Amino acid sequence: MKQIKVSSFGIWAAVVIVLAILLRITLTALGWPPTNSDESKLGIMAMHIDSFKDFPIMLYGQVYMGALEAYIAAVLFPIFGASLLSLRLGTTLLFALFLTSMYFLVSLLYTKKFALVTLVLLSIGSIMMLFTELMAHGGYPEILGFGAMAFLLASYLALSSGENAHPHGRRRMLAFSCWGLVVALGFWSDYAILSIVLISGLLLVLFCWRELWRGAIWPLFLGLLIGSIPLIIYNLQVPSGQNSLIIMWRLHNDFNVELAQSPVYSHFPLPTQIWGTILVSLPMATGAPPICFDSDWVVLGQGGGLRAFQCLDIHGEWSLAIIGVCWSLGYIALWLISTLHELKILWKLKQPPFGRLWSPEKRRVVVRHFARLALLAMAGLTLLEFTLSPVAAVFPAAARYLTALLIAIPAVIAPLWDLSHDTNELDPADSKKAYSNGPTPMSTRTLQTAHLPTIKLVVRRGILLLIGVVYLIGSISIFFELPTVQAVDRQQQALIQDLLSIHVTHVYTDYWTCYRLAFLSKERLICTTYGGQSPKSYISSPGYDAIVKNDPDSAYMFSLGSSVATIFAEQAVVSSRHYLRFVFEGYVVYQPMRYSRATGVP
Repeated sequence: MKQIKVSSFGIWAAVVIVLAILLRITLTALGWPPTNSDESKLGIMAMHIDSFKDFPIMLYGQVYMGALEAYIAAVLFPIFGASLLSLRLGTTLLFALFLTSMYFLVSLLYTKKFALVTLVLLSIGSIMMLFTELMAHGGYPEILGFGAMAFLLASYLALSSGENAHPHGRRRMLAFSCWGLVVALGFWSDYAILSIVLISGLLLVLFCWRELWRGAIWPLFLGLLIGSIPLIIYNLQVPSGQNSLIIMWRLHNDFNVELAQSPVYSHFPLPTQIWGTILVSLPMATGAPPICFDSDWVVLGQGGGLRAFQCLDIHGEWSLAIIGVCWSLGYIALWLISTLHELKILWKLKQPPFGRLWSPEKRRVVVRHFARLALLAMAGLTLLEFTLSPVAAVFPAAARYLTALLIAIPAVIAPLWDLSHDTNELDPADSKKAYSNGPTPMSTRTLQTAHLPTIKLVVRRGILLLIGVVYLIGSISIFFELPTVQAVDRQQQALIQDLLSIHVTHVYTDYWTCYRLAFLSKERLICTTYGGQSPKSYISSPGYDAIVKNDPDSAYMFSLGSSVATIFAEQAVVSSRHYLRFVFEGYVVYQPMRYSRATGVP
């Protein structure tokens, strides 16, 4: 029986992955971050799937993000119970897939030691990074998990391709199928994975085209077909004006309209988009202390508090602005250095003269460097696509749209590690030349020059260590938020009990309160949005609207002191109906009084 050998790097990688998973489970168990209505809708969907009430393809109220996280949670709910912890176990599994794929990917393209360093960095991070990885709000954990897996499979297939690759080997056919499956599932979950699909697919076309031509296209197509079943069903069910392509165009156009309505930024859209990306979006997505932090949404779980263009006004936070700009410029500089390095290596390894072929070893070197360049190209395409979109100006705090940049982190920070082995790949004989003629005397200038590589290495490692420290501080800072978020959680639980104590089970309220209470109460509270408070995209869960509207005793609940609460109070004074007024946990509740039909007495 053949023994499986696991290197010490593999053991340490497993330890890091386990610790990263435990960190995220611990944070969820401690209440961070509190759920909001976006995430709670996924929990409600999972409960409906688990009880066979409904089998949604897209998120409730949205037509561009798949319901995969809800289906994963529906499998976990019968085992662990319907809870926020069970819901986030699904995203934690996707994050574990991301870390595992990244370790093997970086090991393939660089070294196991560098893979372990990358794993440590990705296992921690800023509040925004952990929030995006942990929160079940649709699409972003899938981008990380499936995106990293897509690049791993494409790189493996490209590196092991060539004349000696068996065109019908089971392992390779399975890898082609899995690539098709993960990119299709990822695209169903979130259209933002498109750049990953295109660039990793390019790797396969360039280096595996012979296999694809000889039949590997069929298992790849089968994987695509299976993973696309939800999207196919959706597009067959909806009217032609709501198909996926039209929805993608509308999403872009909606932000264009908002940008055009701005009296200031509409005259300079491109500079505003670049400024929003450099000042806010890129630092937030890659772990820098953010200048624009939507604390209501991220920390307090309330949401809806961030106005368009608000992030572009520094409000005197010059220190954070300087850090953000320097972080972005540093990221772009590293990306350029790494890209130019890979292009330089590939130029020196270009195709030999006609009639000669690469050796298998040299071909692997070429593929490895091209795969690194593909990661950098994906990062560049993602960043460029975001920067040229109106989102970068209108809502730069939407850094989650840049989630894919985390997959390219190893390729970006590679110049901070050690690229000397890349030079040795060009000509292995170069490393022997230094010793072929024996020792030679060294002048003072030579001695001084000899110290330069050491100084450069110290500087590079120092910058890498600084990035790690920033990430670690970001993770540690979460624990200082726990008293606040736990108080919010206690408030929500108390609000649920207060409503149930006065026999309120159906209620009109705002979007950001509605679905959070419905999920946390396990649908003992059913709600819908009141009047025109919510945007059109926030459509109520199936059945909720009819249940609340058909109940004459449905209550009304608003944030205390809000404008809508004031308007309703004025309307209630002149209304023919009478209400009992309660104040619970920062909310004012109006409960209709029941009258006896015979006497008219309550």
